[in-house]
Amino acid sequence: METNGTIREAETVYINDSGAAVINGNTITIKDGGAMMIKGNTISVRDGGAGVMSAQSLSLRESGSGIVFADQVDVQDGWVGVAIANRFNGEAALPLDFKTAFIVGIAVGAVIGMLWALLLRSKRSKTASTLQTGALPDAAVAQL
Repeated sequence: METNGTIREAETVYINDSGAAVINGNTITIKDGGAMMIKGNTISVRDGGAGVMSAQSLSLRESGSGIVFADQVDVQDGWVGVAIANRFNGEAALPLDFKTAFIVGIAVGAVIGMLWALLLRSKRSKTASTLQTGALPDAAVAQL
């Protein structure tokens, strides 16, 4: 299959020496190709790669991926950037199980929320102090 577009809701997808932007299917096999995003029940990639993959079972042979969400991941002679999986066999820069990923997500979300609240508070306090003192900005004084 030679495609550069989107494959949606296919039962079986087989890509050889080509690629696709987005693939959504039940059984996906890629050989010497790649995709940006893949979602499927069973994904097998040989000599290729993908940006983001989500599957029940994922097999990478001499391949790579940026982010993987799967129940079971098997990597042979390949690499994965971030792997969030219940069972992981292979090499990844950051292998996480689902529980750890959930806890890390909560912690990062809390930090971002606190920083956002502090940023809003600091903007409000500057506005409130200007209104209380009646001080005009320099540009307003120059116009008078």
